[in-house]
Amino acid sequence: MRIIPWVFLLSAVISVAYAASSVWGTANSTDAVIYQKNIVHPGVPNVVQTFFFSIPVSYQSNNRVISSIRLDDEFKNTTGPTNTLISGGPSWTFGIVQMVTQRSYGLNVTVVVYGKYVL
Repeated sequence: MRIIPWVFLLSAVISVAYAASSVWGTANSTDAVIYQKNIVHPGVPNVVQTFFFSIPVSYQSNNRVISSIRLDDEFKNTTGPTNTLISGGPSWTFGIVQMVTQRSYGLNVTVVVYGKYVL
């Protein structure tokens, strides 16, 4: 029975370490900011919320290749979302990111996308 508390402790450490800012790819000095936005949603008691972010935004076009996607957690107490790159991303012209909040917490994330023209 002593293993059960250790399993809970390990899962808590993993969730705290995993819920933070995320970066896919690297931005160089030749890259420009394609998109930058602060996404804020309030928390709902006892609910885990799921949000999706698309690049380019609906009904927009993107003729630049993405070199980096950066999601910065603006909650400085590691209560930010768990971020997953669903499709696209660096070396593509599109990307879809899934953000899953922690239970009862909202979302406060700054999204910065870097890219460059490719001939």
